[in-house]
Amino acid sequence: MDSTDFYLAPMTMSYFFLEALEDNGYAFPKGWRSHQQNVEALLEDGKIVRINVDATNKVVVEDITAEVSSA
Repeated sequence: MDSTDFYLAPMTMSYFFLEALEDNGYAFPKGWRSHQQNVEALLEDGKIVRINVDATNKVVVEDITAEVSSA
């Protein structure tokens, strides 16, 4: 996966998603994209995370770097 796949500017990401990244100890995003019903972000440290809102309205951040690199 190329960094150009994450074509949306970091500052256009929802504040709630940026806050969730910070609360979970992740770096600031270099870019992001909408993927199905989730948001995927490429972080400054090279990790790729999936961000979604679960059934209880909690914002969940999941590191998917290994999943994406093996695809």
